[in-house]
Amino acid sequence: MKQHKVVKILSSVELAAYCMMALMVLVLLCTLDQVHMGVFAAVDKYMHSVFVRHDFGGPFKIPVFPGGILIGGVLLANLVVSHITRFQPVKRKVGIWLIHLGLIILILGEFVTGVFQVESRLSIEEGQTQNYIERSKGNE
Repeated sequence: MKQHKVVKILSSVELAAYCMMALMVLVLLCTLDQVHMGVFAAVDKYMHSVFVRHDFGGPFKIPVFPGGILIGGVLLANLVVSHITRFQPVKRKVGIWLIHLGLIILILGEFVTGVFQVESRLSIEEGQTQNYIERSKGNE
């Protein structure tokens, strides 16, 4: 049976390799930019965005690289389509199924965490009690 061109591209090993290389570049850029921006701002700029945008001095920030959401989404689509089109559900390939299912859960978990997480802190000094938490990124 002949596969549709989009399905063939989405299930390709080359696409997975390109996504992994792009993620390595993204992690490197994010790590280096943390010195200038701080951890939370760098993660928002690189990992929690569809495109990494840079200000070249004009009125708009221009997209210069795919962001973590786009790369993660493409990688997730690659894993799912690969499973549907390539892997047969046979007993001797259960290890491959479990490894890739774990990766799918990991990517989905990061997406859910990135969307719904709330950062907060509870500072307790020795001998004290507290009944409130502090949020550094939000107002009460």
